[in-house]
Amino acid sequence: MQRCVFHKLRNIAHALRIPAELDRQAAHAYRTDFMRSAARIWQAPDEAEARRLYASFCQIWQIRQAKAIRTLARDFEDTLMFYVVQEQAALRGELWPVRLLRTTRSLERTFREFRRRFRNAVLFHSTTGLQAVTAHLADRFS
Repeated sequence: MQRCVFHKLRNIAHALRIPAELDRQAAHAYRTDFMRSAARIWQAPDEAEARRLYASFCQIWQIRQAKAIRTLARDFEDTLMFYVVQEQAALRGELWPVRLLRTTRSLERTFREFRRRFRNAVLFHSTTGLQAVTAHLADRFS
């Protein structure tokens, strides 16, 4: 099973605790530094480098950000599955862009828009109206 890197990073950001003594600008810089360092893990060129970056990141931040590191560690192995998928595709002579493999974000954004449209409509008065909305959304996200 693959875990979405976008959601993993979002969960880590929620677990991050900004030191109380930091002013607003320093707190923003602290958060940015932490999150960029975390994101670099999954930007590694291969799984071995990602694991090395993970170990280094955990070692640096474990004491100051224990909760965020626990969140990172939870299901971490599943976040690396995109490396396996990409490798298997390469063996078949296929090139799959990593940006599409690391996250389900674009798919979720598409479904969110479908849900929003259908929830707001409550009821479609004709099959033609339903088909028109579905076709419009399909065109928009293809």
